[in-house]
Amino acid sequence: MVLRQALPALLALSTACLLLAVAPAGALGAPGPASRASGGFEVGKLQRNLETGTGKLFVRVPGPGDLFLHGAGILPIDREPARAEVVRFPVVLIGPAKQRLLREASATVRAKVTFTPENGEARTKTKMLTLRAALPK
Repeated sequence: MVLRQALPALLALSTACLLLAVAPAGALGAPGPASRASGGFEVGKLQRNLETGTGKLFVRVPGPGDLFLHGAGILPIDREPARAEVVRFPVVLIGPAKQRLLREASATVRAKVTFTPENGEARTKTKMLTLRAALPK
């Protein structure tokens, strides 16, 4: 009699265990390693070139997708990394930001980096960049 009452609960429990064993990571709501890394990217440091007033911005991406550097006063650049790697963006100022750099030897701009992984949602991170240049003699 007790076995007949416990049998449906045991069947439900064994079915749930079977689903967990067969389901791919992240399919049942628990984030697996692939879903955690899909949109996560890191914006690194700016390497300045004081002679030209430009710089290089390093961005680490977790996999393939579209990467876009843009912002007011920055020359927009698009890259398409094919795998997880560190992408190097040249940072070149344009317009009033470039004029400020030439006049004051320093200019700060807000750079936006947008990463859209394959089959994923776009994420944007913002970083303040200060470019410096030697004043002309």
